[in-house]
Amino acid sequence: MSRALDVYLRGDKAGLLEQDEAGQLSFAYDSEYLAQNKVAISVSMPLREEAFSDAVARPF
Repeated sequence: MSRALDVYLRGDKAGLLEQDEAGQLSFAYDSEYLAQNKVAISVSMPLREEAFSDAVARPF
């Protein structure tokens, strides 16, 4: 069973933080957020379509 949290920045849904069954985290920006060319939620996670792995998402 995976768990997921919506991530908001300044009232806009920026993306989804997910934790899989093994406890690994990933973060992916919401497609609408990307289309609006908003700001990144972290310097270490610039805007992109690909999800960020546990190594990058966990410190966030």
